[in-house]
Amino acid sequence: MASIISLAPELIQQILDNCDPASHLNLALACRGLRDRVDFILQHHQFCHVHYRTTSDIHPSTIPRLLRTIIIKRDWVAAWHFRSIEIWGSRSTWEDWKESYEVVGPDEGGQTIPPDLDAGTSYGPGFFTEPELDRFQEFIVKDLGLGVEGVDWLGHIKNGRDDVLKVLLIAACSRLRAVRFIRGR
Repeated sequence: MASIISLAPELIQQILDNCDPASHLNLALACRGLRDRVDFILQHHQFCHVHYRTTSDIHPSTIPRLLRTIIIKRDWVAAWHFRSIEIWGSRSTWEDWKESYEVVGPDEGGQTIPPDLDAGTSYGPGFFTEPELDRFQEFIVKDLGLGVEGVDWLGHIKNGRDDVLKVLLIAACSRLRAVRFIRGR
């Protein structure tokens, strides 16, 4: 009789892909050999918990990058760890995307927030490819059931409005617990 650890890595990956992210730890705890084979997913859980648990729109590219991770790449572990979003404002044109929101807190001594060092790329026209926009439309029509409104939403994304991006992100993450609207100065 074969054991689960004798399965090919592709089959183990299929098992992980088809079980709820909450079950990944239980699967790893089944035996030491299996834990060694699924260690990469546990490390991904740790990364997602740190980086996606609370997300804000302070830096312009944060929401679009997270949306790409969850909806385009279908990273359900990232979606599972995404618990709260802080909305500092809205961006309605491409001009609004050029800078981060200025956040000055009492403990920072009047210093503004540091730049988004993880950005790598900035959000702007052409950030999402046509296949990615098609995936958004599929998500809007099939998963959200909005129908023709999806065409308008894609137009808003192409024109630089971020309200649609935030709604898509909120709709894609069923474990979201808090949406906070922060008033700045």
